Amino acid sequence: MKFQHFWVLILAGFLALGGFVAWQKWQSQSSETLPAVKPEDRAGTLVLAEIGDSLSEKQAAFGPFAAFLSSKLAESGVKQVVVAVAKSPAEMAKLVRQGKVDIYVDSPFPSYIVNKLAGAEPMAIRWKKGLETYHSIIFVPTTSAVRTLDDLRGTMIAFEKPDSTSAYFLPKAELLKRGYTLVRKEKPTDPVEPGEIGYYFTFDDKKVVADVGSGVADAGGQNEEEFVEFVGQSRGDFRFLLTTVDVYRHVLSVRRDLDPTLKESLRQLLLSLDGTAEGREALAQFEKTAKFTPSPVGQAGPWAQIAALASLVEREILGEE
Repeated sequence: MKFQHFWVLILAGFLALGGFVAWQKWQSQSSETLPAVKPEDRAGTLVLAEIGDSLSEKQAAFGPFAAFLSSKLAESGVKQVVVAVAKSPAEMAKLVRQGKVDIYVDSPFPSYIVNKLAGAEPMAIRWKKGLETYHSIIFVPTTSAVRTLDDLRGTMIAFEKPDSTSAYFLPKAELLKRGYTLVRKEKPTDPVEPGEIGYYFTFDDKKVVADVGSGVADAGGQNEEEFVEFVGQSRGDFRFLLTTVDVYRHVLSVRRDLDPTLKESLRQLLLSLDGTAEGREALAQFEKTAKFTPSPVGQAGPWAQIAALASLVEREILGEE
């Protein structure tokens, strides 16, 4: 038994170290935001951006798709499509308003807020990793005494990171809508008052499940697809306390004052990509995107769900809390 306990401690140490390293990486990414574009080339340049911490990492992920768009939009006067990042929704909204970002791709909560602040238009729904919509869960071990949401008072929830839609904003907003008080803690051992629900960030998606499974956290919040992927055959060791509403997996928006002819060419291109072998290959290279479909006009379907919940965490999304 002592031998087993020793290895449990070793495993816990590695997980803690992994979370610390991930946190350091998250905090210390490159401060670059916009790539260098010569003034004489700006008229023929489209800037494709997402909120993130590392320009180089975003260029690696988005670069091939940006090059593909550039080649297909050449007849519309596009000379190049370059990749950029913004550090926050507030910064992204500013760049869109200033005309420094033309195409913005992101998860639904920050997309909704940026579009609201910058007047950007959602053009298409991106089926990232094959999914049009997804939802989050709050889960606990089946052996836990926590059986209802009310039982979460006085306990600690593990979330992934402060800018995650599915592993933070969505489950937190659902709890806030139900009247619960959530208080951020720096570490899982911090005290939690009886009337509040404490939460902390693991800065590692797999560590959310690991912390709940090992008892470091009482509960975890994550999107169900990733949860199932991580736990595999151990799904029966956990139960769900909450399944959230479905929201769009990813959204592609454009600045409102983008040239209308170019905007329409881009829209037609995106919506037709899954109909050709070349297009499907470009989509697959773009983080396993299955296709783009039209964004509903107004607040319909999952957009309505996002609008209803985003107001609960809008200030936090903007970094004002």
